Amino acid sequence: SHVRAKIELSSRENIIDFIYALCDGSTDFFSIENLNGTMKVNARSILGVIYNVTEFDALFLINDTTDCRFPASIDKFKKK
Repeated sequence: SHVRAKIELSSRENIIDFIYALCDGSTDFFSIENLNGTMKVNARSILGVIYNVTEFDALFLINDTTDCRFPASIDKFKKK
């Protein structure tokens, strides 16, 4: 079990900004998974994130290295 942050990426610009926000020098590994956690991709991969946006019903960011730690720079992508 892990803490997930629900995110919303609605445009190509959002996707690029989101990936840049995760490239903050951290060595933590981030992934994005679907609603039920059965599909997962690297959150720093442009192709992976594009796939997520088009195929997943909902997007959830996970820090696979340090549970619960999310960079403040992704706050604008969090969905309430």
